Amino acid sequence: MVVTAALLYWLVRREVAAAQRSESLLRAVVEGTTDAVFVKDRDGRYLMVNSAAARFIGRPVAEVLGRDDRELLESSDADSATSCVQPQGGD
Repeated sequence: MVVTAALLYWLVRREVAAAQRSESLLRAVVEGTTDAVFVKDRDGRYLMVNSAAARFIGRPVAEVLGRDDRELLESSDADSATSCVQPQGGD
Protein backbone atom coordinates (compact mmCIF):
# COMPACT_ATOMS: atom_id res chain seq x y z
CA MET A 1 0.00 0.00 0.00
CA VAL A 2 2.83 2.44 0.83
CA VAL A 3 4.58 1.63 -2.45
CA THR A 4 1.37 2.28 -4.42
CA ALA A 5 0.80 5.63 -2.71
CA ALA A 6 4.42 6.65 -3.29
CA LEU A 7 4.23 5.64 -6.95
CA LEU A 8 0.97 7.52 -7.41
CA TYR A 9 2.48 10.60 -5.73
CA TRP A 10 5.52 10.44 -8.02
CA LEU A 11 3.38 10.05 -11.15
CA VAL A 12 1.15 12.98 -10.24
CA ARG A 13 4.15 15.21 -9.50
CA ARG A 14 5.71 14.24 -12.85
CA GLU A 15 2.51 15.08 -14.76
CA VAL A 16 2.05 18.38 -12.92
CA ALA A 17 5.64 19.36 -13.72
CA ALA A 18 5.11 18.50 -17.42
CA ALA A 19 1.90 20.55 -17.51
CA GLN A 20 3.68 23.52 -15.90
CA ARG A 21 6.47 23.33 -18.48
CA SER A 22 3.94 23.25 -21.32
CA GLU A 23 2.04 26.21 -19.89
CA SER A 24 5.27 28.19 -19.48
CA LEU A 25 6.23 27.50 -23.08
CA LEU A 26 2.78 28.50 -24.33
CA ARG A 27 2.87 31.74 -22.33
CA ALA A 28 6.36 32.56 -23.64
CA VAL A 29 5.23 32.07 -27.24
CA VAL A 30 2.01 34.05 -26.75
CA GLU A 31 3.80 36.95 -25.05
CA GLY A 32 6.68 36.83 -27.54
CA THR A 33 4.56 37.94 -30.48
CA THR A 34 3.39 41.43 -31.33
CA ASP A 35 0.10 40.00 -32.61
CA ALA A 36 -2.98 39.97 -30.41
CA VAL A 37 -3.51 36.43 -29.09
CA PHE A 38 -6.36 35.32 -26.87
CA VAL A 39 -8.28 32.24 -25.78
CA LYS A 40 -11.93 32.38 -24.76
CA ASP A 41 -14.19 29.82 -23.12
CA ARG A 42 -17.49 28.72 -24.69
CA ASP A 43 -19.25 31.65 -23.02
CA GLY A 44 -16.88 34.18 -24.61
CA ARG A 45 -14.90 34.96 -21.44
CA TYR A 46 -11.18 35.53 -21.88
CA LEU A 47 -9.12 32.70 -20.39
CA MET A 48 -5.78 33.90 -21.76
CA VAL A 49 -4.81 37.18 -23.36
CA ASN A 50 -1.40 38.55 -24.27
CA SER A 51 -0.21 42.12 -23.82
CA ALA A 52 -0.85 43.00 -27.47
CA ALA A 53 -4.50 41.91 -27.23
CA ALA A 54 -4.95 43.79 -23.95
CA ARG A 55 -3.52 46.95 -25.56
CA PHE A 56 -5.95 46.52 -28.47
CA ILE A 57 -8.86 46.24 -26.01
CA GLY A 58 -7.49 49.19 -24.04
CA ARG A 59 -7.27 47.46 -20.67
CA PRO A 60 -4.55 45.75 -18.62
CA VAL A 61 -4.37 41.96 -18.95
CA ALA A 62 -5.67 41.51 -15.39
CA GLU A 63 -8.84 43.48 -16.24
CA VAL A 64 -9.51 41.43 -19.38
CA LEU A 65 -9.21 37.94 -17.90
CA GLY A 66 -12.52 36.38 -16.92
CA ARG A 67 -14.60 38.99 -18.74
CA ASP A 68 -16.35 38.95 -22.11
CA ASP A 69 -16.45 41.56 -24.88
CA ARG A 70 -19.72 43.06 -23.65
CA GLU A 71 -18.02 43.93 -20.35
CA LEU A 72 -14.93 45.36 -22.00
CA LEU A 73 -16.05 47.13 -25.17
CA GLU A 74 -18.70 49.56 -26.34
CA SER A 75 -21.90 47.78 -27.36
CA SER A 76 -21.42 48.10 -31.15
CA ASP A 77 -17.75 47.05 -30.90
CA ALA A 78 -18.67 44.07 -28.72
CA ASP A 79 -21.32 42.95 -31.23
CA SER A 80 -18.80 43.19 -34.07
CA ALA A 81 -16.09 41.35 -32.15
CA THR A 82 -18.46 38.59 -31.08
CA SER A 83 -19.81 38.03 -34.58
CA CYS A 84 -16.30 37.74 -36.08
CA VAL A 85 -15.03 35.02 -33.75
CA GLN A 86 -16.02 31.44 -34.48
CA PRO A 87 -15.60 28.80 -31.76
CA GLN A 88 -12.88 26.26 -32.50
CA GLY A 89 -12.45 22.67 -31.32
CA GLY A 90 -14.65 21.03 -28.77
CA ASP A 91 -17.55 18.78 -29.64
